[in-house]
Amino acid sequence: MPVGLKVAIIFAAVTLGPVAYVLAREHSLSAGFGRVKIGDPAASVIAAMGTPRDEVRSHLYTNAEIEYHYWIWPVPILWAVGIRNGRVVDKEELQSP
Repeated sequence: MPVGLKVAIIFAAVTLGPVAYVLAREHSLSAGFGRVKIGDPAASVIAAMGTPRDEVRSHLYTNAEIEYHYWIWPVPILWAVGIRNGRVVDKEELQSP
């Protein structure tokens, strides 16, 4: 096998793995966000979308006590789910400029 082909195969394996992970994670977050409904318990958010990247209590995007933030770098989307009294009160999908 030529050296150039070996290098190309290694390069493809090293770059395609992370790209596939980012695309799969973005798809799972988007699908989970679609399953979350206003009034759902906070546990159902974690069941649908996984553990939040951040749990924020100030500078919120939604009108809530707590916000769960989900994102995956380099996808320019932030999924924010607002929680009050243990229930979902708002959710936002925010795009970076």
